[in-house]
Amino acid sequence: MPTPDDPELQHVLKHLRQTSRPPLLVGGAVRDYLLNKKPKDLDFLISGSEISEFETTMAELADALNLNTVRPAAFPEVIRLVNRDISLDFTFISPETVTENLMERDFTVNAMAMNPVTGEIIDPAGGKNDLKHKKLRFVRETAFQKDPVRIIRLFRFQTELGFTPDAHTRQLAKKGALLLNKPAGERIREELFRILANDNGENAISEMAEPVLTALFPALAAIRDIPQNGYHHLGAFDHTLEVTSWTFRLDELASRLGTTLPALADEDKIILRLSALFHDTGKADTYSLNESGITTFKKHQFHSANHFLDDIARLKPSNRLMERAYILVRRHMLFLNFMLNGYSEKSFRKLINMMREDSRLLALLALADKLSAKGPLSNGSADKMAEIVRKFIKTYKKEAETIKKLPKLVSGEEIMDTLGLSPSPEIGKILNEIAEKQLADPAFSREQALKIIEKYRQKQEDASQ
Repeated sequence: MPTPDDPELQHVLKHLRQTSRPPLLVGGAVRDYLLNKKPKDLDFLISGSEISEFETTMAELADALNLNTVRPAAFPEVIRLVNRDISLDFTFISPETVTENLMERDFTVNAMAMNPVTGEIIDPAGGKNDLKHKKLRFVRETAFQKDPVRIIRLFRFQTELGFTPDAHTRQLAKKGALLLNKPAGERIREELFRILANDNGENAISEMAEPVLTALFPALAAIRDIPQNGYHHLGAFDHTLEVTSWTFRLDELASRLGTTLPALADEDKIILRLSALFHDTGKADTYSLNESGITTFKKHQFHSANHFLDDIARLKPSNRLMERAYILVRRHMLFLNFMLNGYSEKSFRKLINMMREDSRLLALLALADKLSAKGPLSNGSADKMAEIVRKFIKTYKKEAETIKKLPKLVSGEEIMDTLGLSPSPEIGKILNEIAEKQLADPAFSREQALKIIEKYRQKQEDASQ
């Protein structure tokens, strides 16, 4: 095939012409070039007999391109050249191990190499044919055992490339789900959050649910067999998946509301979809039958919020993301209270001031929750909820600029630092009190907010004595 006409690649090659063996372009970069896409990063194999020659070549290239050199401690054969705009990975190998290197990769579509000078493709696993048919296959049956994160990556590629895992690969991924307790949580987070941030991730999350997500999140596994009451047509687990599916259909939610929705950033989408996954996990703890034999889940939202903190901690997301999602899960029943007990513009404004820009996420979660409850007792409740959310969003749009101008006097992180707490109901309680004071009096100051925190700190000290 023709060589890629990529200025960045040609710039690198220009400075490598003098090496005895031209580098081989490998992995995702080859896949992207074959799909006529510009790769985000460029990965190369450089073969030779002496690693010292490789190191000299890399030093000269770094100097010529004005790049910084990174040498991963765990991989002495890898040198990474980077700056703010470019990342180039070079791996030193012996000439006879090129095929072996490719066969150790995750998927066939990533197991190709290209001579960027001649355009020749090395394709030992049949990746080019799988690329043509938009198919995802593990290179080897043991690929996920070497690195279980590849199981999550399979569904990430399904989402981002629009490719379909073949039946055997899907079976292998599910078979290996229990191995997901081994990799570092940060690596799992990177793959999973890219799926959650992508509006095309609905099918992947549905397919991952059992047993991949249940292996990652024990609280989800715990609601597998929890039945629900007559307001629901699905058990707790399947209801959770349907709610989560709705959060991927933002345009359809907007259509239901007959309005446009404020654009959501990637982090907003991750938080909304994580909240949907965990919003009813507390039903495993709170399931009971009342005197009339009706299923109830009293205060399940508080248990759900705590389960979220317990299960998400391993992935080590930011404190801000945890705090925002925790509050959404904990408050996801507030719109049901509006439906049962009434609402006013004042009550809307109070909630908006407490939730700030996350007001829209809470409203969307509430709507998705009701759209997923179609039991015989639901009696048009989804339409009623849509009407409440429509009015709430209208108030939000009207108040948004005013709310934005109100300074955020303290953050959850600041409260946690001051009181030495992890994310907990106490944080939300303090933030609520400060928000109510600020709503009542826009001149309410940071100094006054800090006095409220000090009051709680003093109570904490008194209780410990």
